[in-house]
Amino acid sequence: MPSCVFRSCTNYTATVRDKKNVSFHSLPKDGLMKEKWLKVIRTQRREDDWMPSTYSTVCSEHFLTSDVYLTKKNIRRLKRTAVPVIKKMWEEEITRQGQESKEKRNFSGYW
Repeated sequence: MPSCVFRSCTNYTATVRDKKNVSFHSLPKDGLMKEKWLKVIRTQRREDDWMPSTYSTVCSEHFLTSDVYLTKKNIRRLKRTAVPVIKKMWEEEITRQGQESKEKRNFSGYW
């Protein structure tokens, strides 16, 4: 049963059965593209030494919509140049920075 290797991603076969727009994609076999994917995955997981298994997959929610297309048989595929993106991590970072700024503004009034 495929599941997404991104930390905190809850997508796996049973949870996406009703979501027709989620698919799972194996890591590329090409060395350069595989390294690009591994860099993103390791950064997202915060594990510099993470290694994929033969069955490791990334769900389509971690790719730009422009990188995903449908074949004539309605099968979701990735463009050869597609690399996962860290959307949620980026959003969390922006939120955290905003909270830190707010805390500094609130805290600075006490000195």
